[in-house]
This record gives sequence, structure tokens and C-alpha cells, in this order.
Amino acid sequence: MSYQSKSRLALLSAVSLLACATAPVAQAQEAAKPDQGTASQGGLGEIIVTAQRKQESLQNVPVSVTAISASQLASRDIHDVAQIALAVPSLQTTTDNNFTLRGVGSQIFSPNVDSSVGVMIDDVSLGVPLFQSNGLFSDVGQIEVLTGPQGLLFGRNASAGLVNIISQKPKIGELSGEASAEYDNRDKTPGDSQGYVVNGILNIPVSQDSALRINAAYSNQDPIAKAVVNTSPDAHLNQTRLSFKAKYLWKPSHDLTIYLIGDYSHEDGIGGIWDRTYRSFSNPNSNDANATAAEGVTAGPTNLAYGIDGPDYRTVDSYGASLNISYRISPSLTLNSISAWRGYKVSLNLDSDYSSSNLINTNQNHQDFNQYSEELRLTLSAGPLEGQIGGYAFSSKNTQNGILSAQLGSGDFYLAGDDYTGSNSNRSLAGFGQFQYHLTSEFELIAGGRVTNDHISSLYNTDFLAWQLAALSGPKQTTGGTYSHTNASYKVGSEYKPSKNLMVYVTYSTGYKGPAFNQSVPVLTISPLVTPETVTNIEAGIKSTFLDGKLRFNMSAFIEKFKNFQTQVFLAGTGDALDGNAGAVRSVGVEINGSARPIPALTFNYSATLQNPHFTNFATDACYQGQTSNGCNASPYFQGAGIATPASAKTTVTLEGLYEIPLSGSNSVVLSANWYHRSSVNFSAAGAPFAEEGAIDLFGLNAKIKLGDRLSFSVFCKNCTNKLNPTYISNDPGDGLFGNVSVVQQWGYNSVRTIGGSLDVKF
Repeated sequence: MSYQSKSRLALLSAVSLLACATAPVAQAQEAAKPDQGTASQGGLGEIIVTAQRKQESLQNVPVSVTAISASQLASRDIHDVAQIALAVPSLQTTTDNNFTLRGVGSQIFSPNVDSSVGVMIDDVSLGVPLFQSNGLFSDVGQIEVLTGPQGLLFGRNASAGLVNIISQKPKIGELSGEASAEYDNRDKTPGDSQGYVVNGILNIPVSQDSALRINAAYSNQDPIAKAVVNTSPDAHLNQTRLSFKAKYLWKPSHDLTIYLIGDYSHEDGIGGIWDRTYRSFSNPNSNDANATAAEGVTAGPTNLAYGIDGPDYRTVDSYGASLNISYRISPSLTLNSISAWRGYKVSLNLDSDYSSSNLINTNQNHQDFNQYSEELRLTLSAGPLEGQIGGYAFSSKNTQNGILSAQLGSGDFYLAGDDYTGSNSNRSLAGFGQFQYHLTSEFELIAGGRVTNDHISSLYNTDFLAWQLAALSGPKQTTGGTYSHTNASYKVGSEYKPSKNLMVYVTYSTGYKGPAFNQSVPVLTISPLVTPETVTNIEAGIKSTFLDGKLRFNMSAFIEKFKNFQTQVFLAGTGDALDGNAGAVRSVGVEINGSARPIPALTFNYSATLQNPHFTNFATDACYQGQTSNGCNASPYFQGAGIATPASAKTTVTLEGLYEIPLSGSNSVVLSANWYHRSSVNFSAAGAPFAEEGAIDLFGLNAKIKLGDRLSFSVFCKNCTNKLNPTYISNDPGDGLFGNVSVVQQWGYNSVRTIGGSLDVKF
């Protein structure tokens, strides 16, 4: 770490300690409790969530929340963020682990643009999508997926929703540990790909009022697609991941809690991230088609083979530290300070023609990113009034450089390429507050607001390579500048609870996502600025339990309207991807989720989302490759109103059933099955027909033998029927330079059948 980085981290820590020294302290939030059944009645028990930055029952929160417990992650064998979509219908995962919620999200590759769906881990906001793609789930206590704008209370830029990940806290006074190992076999991929995941957790009592919890995980997975021709001088195809996390919890008094976390992870390889193959060719004699035919590969929706001859690698190191100090001033006042630093380094080169021919063999990128944040929050609970006020400060800087080089064409070579260097800085300051006032024991009013000021600066230089004949991603240029913007967002609503088993609510909220700069633009007349995104959301919901707590049914209806929605388009006939703004997006729908436990041994978890997300104004929607409608034969743009937003499904359903069969003593067998249904989606902002994927149904099974509380074995299959489903579909920009539509598809570890087994030991 540089001297400057160390100084900034030290300053954040000092501010935290100073804030806590000037007032009494309060207890930190405990880790979210799992869903616990009531043995005497066989009920579902209570789920505790932190959807409003405080612990409260899921059934009392006027927010649409899907909570996934550690046991549900285990029963579905979910190991990273990309796989959460199998348990949350509203959530979809697209390329580079970007997400959509309610059909809205950021399908953007630029590290300058935050995702519209935010991710928070242990109270630290991770806006940059790359943070979300790296690392394994290890020692996770609960995941909460919150739909609708969530930036008011959670960090920044969560305009479409939030994935809130809460890890297990150290347990004071307990010496314990856990070790697990999993083997995976993907029998329907070329070469019968395999993989394994190992985890270790150790909880150590340091003193009578403190404890240390350490967890480490390692994963090695073969890629989904196979390089049937591989002459690459440097190919890292397997995906390997190593993560390490240490958490120290100290409670020196009843009022003071200090929680320190440090982590590091390393990811290597393109498996599951850049597993790409050809899906179709419009011209059987194009460069891509000829190169693929020479390898004996047939393009198609089930094609899992490709070639490689250039360097193909991707390494990411991410790391960070956070200090959470909680101080109880009085029984009604709590002060929290959360100081955090996070960073990553990326180094990659992709053989971007997906063949063993030298077409686009150089696509290099190197990045160094650091972010710092400080949050101070004062929580109040005084009679009928409760809520919180606070301030948030954030700064980040990303420096990067890269080279894109192509040798395209047939006969005479067509040489094109460029190199770029640049940096992007972001500073964000915000003040926020939200309060609930209980008019009666049944009726509550909700009001909150946030004022955010963003300042960004960017400077990127793009140049031709000395030996190239033309640019590949826009002209020789210097782009960037500075831009500042202030936004005020708010939330109002009410909650009514006529009985302990029923709550209804209605809220009106607005959200905000800050501005950004493009690294380059295809023509100098286009502004590199991506203006701020805003949203209004009307939501009404019901949360209820029936049959003595054996049935939980929650439902919400929503209307979301986005203005200046930040999206990415590919310009036809160029190699250019452009980040920009769509005029407006609208999403209307209904979300349902709940559980049922008809008998103590049998539990069902269900959820569904019905929605219609689409552009209502997109005057600069980029014509897709080969499009001749809507004036696209004369202009690169058309009005895209009415087109569904990228990667959005109108219908998504999940269903899980678990049945526990008692054996002798405390032993048992747990059988579980799950089903995931998603209607068709289109990955193109322009609605390109070649980017559409049909409806899918994925089935999973798991059988676990539990020998007491300390040992368990399981066998499982995910996507048991081997429904091949890509995570992204697009045309290849390189072949598009010559007017051809060569379609590529990207694969993830949910894309094929996985059969495996696992062992878990606790001590």
C-alpha cells in the first residue's frame, strides 16, 4: 500500500475513534438470525433482516425483501454472487456479473460506471461491478436482496436495488471450527470439466470480551467451453479463486462494540467470466466463420467449443479493511461509525476473436482501483419516534491502461488498433435521514431524505499504435473533464398492522445514481459524459402469516420510472461500445415470496416475479448489426421506445422443497429439490433478434445425511436436465466492422449440469 493510501486509511480510522470518544457508545448490530422454526408448533419461526439498517422482523419491514439464509445457500450449493439468481426471481445476472432487479440494471463493462444494483458486504458499499465478480461465499450468515431504490440508507448509487451480504460474526467465548469440501463434475461439457471448492472456518476466543474469526476458501473450476485448438503462449483457462478473511470482535463494555475486518482474494483464469463461443454467422465466409470452420467447430446455441492462439488470461486481486465502532449513548441513542478502504488490481489479455486465427489477439487492460468511505449514523428510538440520521463520504480513483489490436480481413490484411491510458476520480458526499412515527400501535408514518453531491474528474488519452493503419475504438483523442451534480431524493409512506400476523404498507420513493465519463467515444462530436440516473418508485405490499405460523405470504406491487437511465450500446458497423443515457425506462410488476411448513419435517420456499420492464424513451438507441428497420439503413440510431430492457424476463419463478427424515439418535436425512423458471430474455438494448434467449427451466436435487450436528455428507445435481443457457449473447464487434453478424455467447457455471458431492465437518 502506498504512503498516501496508508495515510488516508489512518485518517478515516482516526475520525471514527474521535467520533466515538465524544459520545457514549452503542452495541453493534448482531449478525442476522436465520429462519428458526418453533418446535412445539412446527411453525416457520422469525426471519430477522437489516433492510432499514437495523434489526427487525422481515414481516414488519415496509420493503420488498428476499432473505436467503446460510442453510438455503447450502441446500442449493450456491458459492458466489452470480448464482444468487437461482433463489431470487427478481434478480438476474448478466455479463461481468452485472445484475438487474425488476428488469432494471447496468449492463455496462466500464469500471467508471457503478452498477444500478448495489452490493454491500458487512456494511461496506461495493459499487464497482468488478468487486462483485471476485471472491467466494465463505462463512456467510444471510443475504438480503432488496428491490426498488435503496440508496437512501445504503451507501450510494443503489438506484435499482441492493444485494446485502452479511457474514457471520465472531462468537465470544467459543472455540469452534468448520471445514468443508465439494467436488463438481460437469459431465455434458467438452472434456468432462471438473472442479472443487474447499472452505475452512476457525473461531478463537481471544479474551473474555473478544474473539477472532478466520475463514479461508479455495476453488478450482475447469472452464465451461473447451479450446479444441490451443496454440496460445499464455492461456489461463481454469478459474481459480482464493479468499481469506479475518474478523475481530471486541466488546469492552455493554455500550461499546468494535468490529474490525480485513480480507484478501485472488482470482485467476477466464472460466465462468469469459467462456465465449460462436452461436451463429450471417456470412459463412466471414473471418470469424472461416476461422471457426478451420477448427472443426460448428456454431450454434449448444456450441461449447472454440479456438485460441493469443494470450488469454485474467487475474484480479481485491482487498480491503473496515472498522465498525458502535457506541450506545443512552437507551434511546446509538452512534455508529464505519470506516472502510477497498481496492483491486486487474491484469488481463483476451484473445477476443475466440478462434485460433490471428484476428483480435490483443485486448489488454490493467487497472489499479482504490476507494475510501466513512459513514456516521445516529439511531434514535424514543417512544413513538424512531429512525436515524447520518453522513456519508466516499472517494475513489481508478488508473488504467490498455491496448486493443486487430489483424482483420481476408486477402490483404487490415490492421487496426489503439492504446489508451487514463484515470478517473470520484468524490461523493451525502447527508441522510429516515424516521418512523407511530401514530398508534397499529399505524406508522415513514419519511426520509438524502442529499448527495458528486464530483467526478476523468482524463483518458487514446492513440493509434505506431504500426496500425486505423483506430479500432474511436479516433485519436483526449476525453474527460470534470462534472459536479447535487441530488435530493426522498421516501414517504405508511404502514398499517391490524394484527400481529398482518401488515400492509405503501411507499413513494425516489432514487439516484451518480454521473460518469466514457473512456472514449466513437466520434469527437459525442460527449463522453454519462449524466445522472434518477428513479421514482411507488410500491404497495402485504406481509402475512397464517395457520399458526405455518404459512408465510408476502406480496408487493410496484411501478418504477427511470429518467436518464445509464446503459450501454454497440454501434453497428464499428468496434465501439458506448456508455450513455436512455431517456426513460418503466417497470411495472408484482413480487411474491414466502414459505410453508405443513408438517415439522417438510418446508417449502417459493417466490415469483411478474413484470414488464421496457424503454419508454430511447431516441439514441443504437441500431444493431444488420438492422434495416426504424430508419437504421440511414442512421446509426433509432427510437427504442417499447423495447424490453436488457436481460429482463417478464416471468420468473423459484420453488424449493425440503424434507427431513429422522434416523436413530440425532441423525437424519434431508432431501431437497428446487425449480427455477425464467421466461425469454434479450441481452441487447436494441432488441436484436440474435441476442434473444428462450425460456428456461432449471431443476436441482440435493440429498444430505446429517450425523449429529458435526458431520454431514451430501450428493447433488444443479441444472439436472442440462438445459444449456448462456449468461450473455452479443454480436462480435470485430467481424461487425465488415458488415457481418457473428454472434457470440458467454457461459457461466449455472449454464450446464453439475453433479457433485460435499463433506462438512464441525468441531
